[in-house]
Amino acid sequence: MIKIVFAGTWDFSAKYLEEIIQDWRFSVSAIISQEDKKIWRKQILTETETKKIWKKYWIPVFQPEKKSEITEILKNEKPDFFVVVAYWKILPKESLEIAKFNINAHWSILPKYRGASPIQSAILNWDSETWISTMNLEEKMDAWAVWNIHKCKIEKFDTTEKIFEKMKWFAKNFCDDLGKIFKWELKPQKQDENLATYCKKISKEDWKINFEKESSKEILQKLNAFTPWPWVFCYFWEKKLKILKASFDKKCEKNHIKKPWKVIVIDKKIFINTIHWFLEILEVQLEWKKAQKISDFINWNQNFIWTTLT
Repeated sequence: MIKIVFAGTWDFSAKYLEEIIQDWRFSVSAIISQEDKKIWRKQILTETETKKIWKKYWIPVFQPEKKSEITEILKNEKPDFFVVVAYWKILPKESLEIAKFNINAHWSILPKYRGASPIQSAILNWDSETWISTMNLEEKMDAWAVWNIHKCKIEKFDTTEKIFEKMKWFAKNFCDDLGKIFKWELKPQKQDENLATYCKKISKEDWKINFEKESSKEILQKLNAFTPWPWVFCYFWEKKLKILKASFDKKCEKNHIKKPWKVIVIDKKIFINTIHWFLEILEVQLEWKKAQKISDFINWNQNFIWTTLT
């Protein structure tokens, strides 16, 4: 059997890990995960999704605090593959000199969208499809060779969360790639540096709706890109208001009002009037409050109608 040490942290990683475990060709000897973290307001110490896997399969789990510990784990295990899927920590170069193959899954068609936010970038740029690349892990990022690429269609209202759910089902393809790589049935292809593009780091300025520049379509695209995190927001009476669900209704194109940013009602539906067309609001969350359907929110905030958002 092909021996694997797997490094990953969250639920996307767990899906790939479990698919590998259940594949008769592979034997996972160790799991490397980030440390457990305190989450939510109550700061409850919570296990990572990949750590939870050991309870089903009794595979040793390591949560190293120091980079050098990763290298020691690999030296002890001597795996055929060191597989990394959304581990979210920088690996020491020494850890990439032990296994026969160091393989990673990246969510873009490399060299396009290098960096940490390829899916968000694809949605923001109105791409009709995104990809997942099976690639080498090497010390120099720009040199990472690509073994295989799988396409994933982006539907009109797909969010980042939805795309990640779709990509979980490529775990079987990833397993097949590993099997073919081990037999040298695939050949690594060097990335073309002339085609390289980079994802910018998502900042707080990106989450904020810019009513002076963004149309309803652009706001909706941002919402899709930043769901489930960090969403998009504006201010309602100096309180942060997250827009959790929205839609764009082309029937309202002709009903445009010159002064944007007002909340209006059309046929009992709630819209924000933007610089171009209307954005229908379906679900919101006011600062320090629970998420609410827009109808419930208005029952408690009737001054929301006709207010000007900032």
